[in-house]
Amino acid sequence: MRAFSALLLSFPALFLISGCALTPTAASGPLPGAAFNGTVHGGQQAIVQAHVHLMAAAANGYGKPSISLLNSALTGVPDTIGAYVLTDGSGEFTITGDYVCVPATQVYIYVTGGDPGSGENSAVGLMTALGSCPVAGTFAITNPNVEVNELTTIAAAYALSGFATDALHISSSGTAPALIGISNAFLNAGNLVENVNGTALATTPAGNGTVPQQEINLIGNILSSCINSGGPSSSACTTLFTNTLANGTTGAQPTDVAGAAINLAHNPSTNIGALYGIPVASPPFGPALPYQPVDFTIALKFTGGGVSENDSFGKTIAVAGDGSVWQATGGGLAAKLSSLGVPISPSTGFGAGIGGGENYMMVDETGNGYALVGGINYGFYKWGPSGAILAPANGFLTGDTHSAGSNAIAFDPAGNIWATNFFQQAYGGGVSLAKFNQSGTLLSEGTVQSELSNPSVLAVDSSSHIWLGDGTAVFEFSLAGTPISSAGGDAQGDVNHPYEIAFDSTGDLWLADSGSNQTELSSTGGLISPAGGYTGNGFLPGYDLAIDGAGHVFVPNSNSSQAGLVETDTTGTIISFTTGYEGGYPGYLIQPSSVALDGSGDAWCTNLYGGFGVPATVLEYIGVSTPVVVPLALAIRTGTLGQRP
Repeated sequence: MRAFSALLLSFPALFLISGCALTPTAASGPLPGAAFNGTVHGGQQAIVQAHVHLMAAAANGYGKPSISLLNSALTGVPDTIGAYVLTDGSGEFTITGDYVCVPATQVYIYVTGGDPGSGENSAVGLMTALGSCPVAGTFAITNPNVEVNELTTIAAAYALSGFATDALHISSSGTAPALIGISNAFLNAGNLVENVNGTALATTPAGNGTVPQQEINLIGNILSSCINSGGPSSSACTTLFTNTLANGTTGAQPTDVAGAAINLAHNPSTNIGALYGIPVASPPFGPALPYQPVDFTIALKFTGGGVSENDSFGKTIAVAGDGSVWQATGGGLAAKLSSLGVPISPSTGFGAGIGGGENYMMVDETGNGYALVGGINYGFYKWGPSGAILAPANGFLTGDTHSAGSNAIAFDPAGNIWATNFFQQAYGGGVSLAKFNQSGTLLSEGTVQSELSNPSVLAVDSSSHIWLGDGTAVFEFSLAGTPISSAGGDAQGDVNHPYEIAFDSTGDLWLADSGSNQTELSSTGGLISPAGGYTGNGFLPGYDLAIDGAGHVFVPNSNSSQAGLVETDTTGTIISFTTGYEGGYPGYLIQPSSVALDGSGDAWCTNLYGGFGVPATVLEYIGVSTPVVVPLALAIRTGTLGQRP
């Protein structure tokens, strides 16, 4: 990576907020805050005389300064950050009604300085994500004690990674999709670490997610070595800061531990050996990983809701506008998880009543899910946001019974649905393109270029051009079906049966290619990547890819012996470990098949086979990507493909 379920605090199981909602509410103006208490620790040692700041994420643009909420007229003379309260001799603090809070604002605690036991340490920087300011203007906290330590800092740093430059610059653009994304990000911290005791979770609060607890504890121990040292010039702090630069191997050094944690979340595959090698005399957190990991990505593993193995090729997972995730699971079924990974669909998934595999999943702007279904009859199926069946028994088909075979579907900027149809080929016709409205009514169908035989992928860009991958070429058409590419298609011989097409913010096409790894074409179809595509040691072609708001490309590595989620930059250079991110579970992924990115900076990846008696899962890599506009239907309509919300 690079550098609002509003109305809930970061840990719903620990804090009770009234008026819960899944979308941001309009701010009603600042309202007085209520008192709560907390404790600050470096490892297991109380930090005394530390400055405790109450901060809010800004909503006036990315990279903007956070907002200090405490009122210095009530707390006393501010420091350079703003008003603060001090911890006492036990590391405890109290924030009374000396702040105001705008409803739906995202709030966190930021602690600086103090004495962890060896004297004043200016390298102390710790965070705890609190979440959304309630409509009433107060935090209705059932247990008013909040812990701030290295583990809560890790949870905040990773969950808020997509919105954070450093601990004093956490912000979003303030658009409706951005506010949903940052709200969900704050909530995600509660899936990693418990706020009252400051301990890493082994299971998410809903009970269906596995947390890499040992990895989080390992990172916490590394951070504690600096917190409990003699200060920024100590060996522990020097090693930590020189190996967590802003851009990984370049850029500014962090000035405190919170900044180092945020930089680590931004660059989780950099300097792993040096960080793992920082000595920790008495590790405060356990159990911790007893070995050096491949990377420091943190992923959650979810089961339930009908999540299952699906060996179809293509985009089998998609993210909705509220951050929920849909998976086409095969057999005419779909699974749906909330943005926190909580099952929304029943244990068997949402039913459809039609057989066959599903090799494509997408979501419209109102949250309806669509799956392309194979079998005797080919077509696509539709569910409402709560799983209500919105399609006929055999799905939506074209009017010609000999033209109902499709490998892909896509939305155009008007919200219409396009599907390829190749069964005509067997009856002497050509491949056709069919257009439906969202009610499934066939609007048009026409035969396209005769060179096409079995298109493997279809995509529509923001300029209303249709792109088809077929065999060893890519074909471009207008919405009227008029060929734009030359005879024989673009990039002839440079692609080989691509499974997915994604667009970056410049309009370039990126293809997950079954024979050429990862291929990039310009918006006019010219080859940008080298002949043979972008490749990497141990990286085999994936069935899918997705592009984040920074233009980075995420590809599930289908190398079953070295599977992982590969990240490349805008030039195709691999910046993850060469075989992909492991997320805290070495050797767990077995041929991951599909990936989708959300508006919170998380990457969702399906595990193609559970294998070895392990149930199939959906993984959520926390904060590994830059937030992107979702759903794709919205990005296509608004011309914001591959852009931050």
